[in-house]
Amino acid sequence: MSETARSVELLAGLLVVIGSGFMVAAIASGRRTAPDIPSGLSSSWRLITGLMVFFLVGYILFAAIILLSVPVPATLVAGAVFLGGAVFVYVVMNLTRRTVRQARADEEGLRKLNESLERQVTERTHGAERRSLQLQTTAEIARIAVQTADPGPLMVQATELIRERFGFYHASIFTLDATGAWAVLSASTGDAGRALLSRNHRLAVGSPSLVGWVTGNRLPRVSNDVEADPFHYRNPLLPDTRAELTLPMTVGGRLIGALDVQSATRDAFQEEDVRGLEAIAGELAIAIDNARLVRETQDELSRTEGLVQGRAQESWARFARSGVPTMLRVGAEGEFRPASLAVAQLAFEGSTTAVSPDRHDVAVPILVRGEAIATISARRPDEDEAWAKEDIELIEAAAAQVGLALESARQYAEEQRRVAELEVVNRVAQAVSQLLRLDSLFRVVHAQVSQVLPQTDLAIGIYDPATDQLAYPLWAEDGEVAERSLSPVGNDLAGYVLRTRQPLTLTEDLAGQAEVLGIGLPDRPPLSWMGAPLLAGESLLGVIAVQDFRQEGRFTEDDSALLATIASQVATSIQNHRLLEETQRTARRERLIHEITSKMRRSPDMRSILDTTAREVGRALNASRATVRLGEKTTPETPSLGAGEDDGVDR
Repeated sequence: MSETARSVELLAGLLVVIGSGFMVAAIASGRRTAPDIPSGLSSSWRLITGLMVFFLVGYILFAAIILLSVPVPATLVAGAVFLGGAVFVYVVMNLTRRTVRQARADEEGLRKLNESLERQVTERTHGAERRSLQLQTTAEIARIAVQTADPGPLMVQATELIRERFGFYHASIFTLDATGAWAVLSASTGDAGRALLSRNHRLAVGSPSLVGWVTGNRLPRVSNDVEADPFHYRNPLLPDTRAELTLPMTVGGRLIGALDVQSATRDAFQEEDVRGLEAIAGELAIAIDNARLVRETQDELSRTEGLVQGRAQESWARFARSGVPTMLRVGAEGEFRPASLAVAQLAFEGSTTAVSPDRHDVAVPILVRGEAIATISARRPDEDEAWAKEDIELIEAAAAQVGLALESARQYAEEQRRVAELEVVNRVAQAVSQLLRLDSLFRVVHAQVSQVLPQTDLAIGIYDPATDQLAYPLWAEDGEVAERSLSPVGNDLAGYVLRTRQPLTLTEDLAGQAEVLGIGLPDRPPLSWMGAPLLAGESLLGVIAVQDFRQEGRFTEDDSALLATIASQVATSIQNHRLLEETQRTARRERLIHEITSKMRRSPDMRSILDTTAREVGRALNASRATVRLGEKTTPETPSLGAGEDDGVDR
């Protein structure tokens, strides 16, 4: 074989070896690609790789046979073809591997995208469910608020709903007290909440706590890590708190309190939680404020009804004390039977119709404003038929009409009494404006008070602060009017009014009440007494008092108010008279000084001037003797000029 042929064969062999290397590399690339092949194609891919290995072995054997048996050019061509096929397979396998890797990467990206979308959908679904739960809770709290006027149960249910619905660790509601300086715990969940409520837990507004900060600034505060929040108040009863949200509860810019929610997980409060709980806090604030308004309205209504009822009872009590018989009999003569009286008492106390066991005695209450003021009792003799239902209904109808008529009569009497009181005040005011003499004014006051409070005694005392004594220019008792001279202010009823400068009314158990107040009573104490101080600004001028020796419970609050009004007018009149007297004294003194000065100026010499001075000063001062001495020092022998009993001048 020539050298050329040998070289060609070697080249052909080299091409086969290189091609085999490419085939081996392609097979290895296929094996590396196999893990990236989808599970559905892995078995097919392994089949392709096995066929390539079989093709490689067979092709190498075929190439070896050709190289040993065919001419040199054919061997070279076979080696070249084998190399080309191997390179093609290698390129195809690498391209396939890259495609498979890209597909695998795309699949992984799609998987991650799908997971992200699923996570977002889950989060949004959870957020939507949480928002729906928040709206549901808000609506439920609003429904509870409409159904109850008491804010206590509302706050308790609201805190329990918040804790249970949202899985929080603890929830509390604080409300401001009457001073506005303290946030008082009003509702709280769990054993810790009950313990805090039992010890009246409260936090100062603006104190170093989240509740204090929120109530002080009226802004929400979110603390997702309480360890890093300087305003977090570490409560030993709530050791697991890791996050806290506090929201102000306001209505129309007015702070009602604060909603405090705590969680055992850090970063538990997101933006949507804050918005949702803010809506709940707003609804709670409105509900609590509405409940407060309703409670205040009910209290005011109850107070008004109580005042009306009290006035009505006072009117009926006054009517009962007026001397009108309390029991009227129509029909048979004789004493009232004890059984009949017992049935009447039962009807009166129970405010309902009462019938005796034998149905021969019946008593129907006369109601005014739901209160029994009287009863209508009727009895049938034992031999007659018992009271029928129709008969009792007739009596009840009559009692209802009687009640209306009596209430109308009472109201008319009250109106007439008020007109009389206004007339009294008006007439006293007229007397004051006319600047009558004080004794005349006191008689006018006595006459007017006797009209609205007949069969009572009146006393008007004038106080002298310099001597701490009291004189009575008018003392009316048992129909006699007299005066009482100055006497020291004692520890009696009038002295108590003077010391306290406050009105005093004692109508029942006067002796017991006086003992409690430390007041001494006279030998003949009254049964009802009321007095008012005579005050003109800060000046204490005296006292005016009205008393009754005949019956207790004589005076009412209206009577006390009327006496206080009269006392004010009398004090004003006394003060005006004193000012007038002071003005008159000043004018008289100025006139005397002017007269004395004029006479001195008309005197021709010093002797006449001195004599005129002594005489006029003595006359002005109503002195028995007036003396004028000349010189710096006087002695018994010093001559003097004067006027006295022996100078012929009458004094």
